[in-house]
Amino acid sequence: MIFDIKDAIWTKRKRIPLVVKPADCPAAILYGKTEEDEDIIGMVHASWHTADIGLPYELIVHLLKQGVKADSIRAAVSPGIFMPYFSTDYDNIKYPKNWYGNARLTVMPDRSKRLNLDIAGAMVSQLIQAGVNPLNIEIHRLNSYTEAIKGNAFSNQLENDQASQGIENVRRGRHLVAAMLV
Repeated sequence: MIFDIKDAIWTKRKRIPLVVKPADCPAAILYGKTEEDEDIIGMVHASWHTADIGLPYELIVHLLKQGVKADSIRAAVSPGIFMPYFSTDYDNIKYPKNWYGNARLTVMPDRSKRLNLDIAGAMVSQLIQAGVNPLNIEIHRLNSYTEAIKGNAFSNQLENDQASQGIENVRRGRHLVAAMLV
């Protein structure tokens, strides 16, 4: 059975690929073993929305309830956009505790408040808080925004920034994260 909880998915079935095609959001691939020694993989797409509601944390809690042994969980976090290249309006964040210090307040010249967000940092913090050993988490700190400037990646945020500046022929695309039990 494949279980889907809106931006998070897991399965015990072999040869079923789990795939996410995020814009700039990091994703985490999770692997673990159940008490019955069954392999399990999962994936979580960490947008600022899903990080704010604590989805990475909730997925681990759910997997633990399914019998996954906490000490068996391994996580790999894909590249994504990092501070200072992504921000949102201050009022958009509903659950500040889920950011574990991975958000920085900026007061703009017009006195509006913006939060610069480290989505991957929030995801890693939530995985740790849910019981994943920090030594079992691998994070790829490649910034999709800065890599897109160099022509090595795609960045939805850079695309939007360039389009708003009237730049033509904006390079469009997404990255793909996939995993499968074999």
